Amino acid sequence: MDFDYPSNRYELIVIDDLSTDNTEHILQSLKQEYKDRLKVIKTDLNTGGKERRMH
Repeated sequence: MDFDYPSNRYELIVIDDLSTDNTEHILQSLKQEYKDRLKVIKTDLNTGGKERRMH
């Protein structure tokens, strides 16, 4: 997230929609680095994911 824009003027929101790869680990690492600018939302079987869409 290296761009020329004031860090207090944006927030990046990423949704981990029941991924089965290494996404959760990568996002947690990025969250440590970017603290207040990165918000991670993790869905579960009740709040999202392909399982939810199929019912």
